[in-house]
Amino acid sequence: MCTATFVRQLDRWRGDARLYHVRPPIRFGRGQAQETDHVVVSCIDVVMPAGGGEPGRVYAVAAEPNGLETFLFAADRRGVVLDWDELPGSFRGRLDAAEAFRRAGYEIVK
Repeated sequence: MCTATFVRQLDRWRGDARLYHVRPPIRFGRGQAQETDHVVVSCIDVVMPAGGGEPGRVYAVAAEPNGLETFLFAADRRGVVLDWDELPGSFRGRLDAAEAFRRAGYEIVK
């Protein structure tokens, strides 16, 4: 069984960001050549201004569900992101860490 165990809440992130320890390690990077046993889950509600905007910039908190994102990022044990490309399991439309991990093949355990 592939598991994800909560480590701690992360500060200085927009939205909700949490660090998890995963077993077995998850592969990431170009050609999936690297692996780590820590993942950051970022849950945020974002809105882009009409006509687009600067990529990656958070403009406001949205009331509509179309701005909901749950992304997984490879991290080190301190919670520092190693690669900003979203890991498999990341998705838009809901804020749901358990669902993101399920899509990646992991289950959150206590």
